[in-house]
Amino acid sequence: MDLSYCCKISARSLSAIGESCKALVGFRRNMHPIDLKERWPQVEEAVAIATTMSKLKHLELAYNCIDTECVVEIINRCDRLEFLDVRGCWDVKLDQDWLEKRALMIKVLGPHVVDQFEGHSCSDYSDSDSLFDYESLDDGLWDDDDDDEDDEDPVGGRLELRFYEGFGENCGNGWV
Repeated sequence: MDLSYCCKISARSLSAIGESCKALVGFRRNMHPIDLKERWPQVEEAVAIATTMSKLKHLELAYNCIDTECVVEIINRCDRLEFLDVRGCWDVKLDQDWLEKRALMIKVLGPHVVDQFEGHSCSDYSDSDSLFDYESLDDGLWDDDDDDEDDEDPVGGRLELRFYEGFGENCGNGWV
């Protein structure tokens, strides 16, 4: 199951999913690294995963606001776990010796992996003297107001889940 980039999913929702999908073996809850500073800690979400999704073999939590205790809880409760992605989870400090002793079967990716989102800034590639001075292109077409009062929920408050086959190397990131 892939619930990546869904900011409106709560720990309560994850618990309901885990309790309803007892045979769930793959779960993705990756977040976008740019939004990392604006999110609250996701400890409750990690606890919900650990307590209700014990049959997981593949878990991706890249760029979530979790800490070492959350990851240890998940590893201890999900005893079938084979792969854990914690890239960008900067508060996770995993001791390699502990991993080798306690989590023999788990391949852990992260937390410190340099990828396309690390160490890059758009300001490094533009200047105001260039042909494309983006600041001068602001002609009032952009809605910068944070006023969301008029926004309506197009789904009507329902949660839509999509299921894809596999998490293996030949599955094209789960998309069939």
